[in-house]
Amino acid sequence: MRTLAQQIKKAGNELYLKRESVEAVEKYTEALDTCPLCFKDDRAVFFANRAAARVTLASLEDALEDCHQALRLNPGYVKVMARRGQIYEDLDKPHEAVRDFEKVLENDPGHKEARVAMVVSQRLHPTGLYQPNAAW
Repeated sequence: MRTLAQQIKKAGNELYLKRESVEAVEKYTEALDTCPLCFKDDRAVFFANRAAARVTLASLEDALEDCHQALRLNPGYVKVMARRGQIYEDLDKPHEAVRDFEKVLENDPGHKEARVAMVVSQRLHPTGLYQPNAAW
């Protein structure tokens, strides 16, 4: 079942690259339905990929929930932390966005997108949450 789920995910990836996001979401959902629960890392990737496809469809709340699910399965998934931070920013939730970007930078101090997002977030929402001289 795991191998089949990975093949389904691969089909979803191909659809996503062709900008066929609705179909990609369906494939990632099928992969999740197929993959045994014990394969947490695989399932985290399926949730993460579905979140990315949902972002392209402007289905941000659903994408956010997929990010939550992926991070429950794999709390150190930096790519998903960054994606969730961007979704929070897009949803005008700057405090949540900053928390995620800070976690990204704790895990990967050189993560350029998170650094840029922190600077942009500070400019858009000058709340004092971001300290540009903080050691990450």
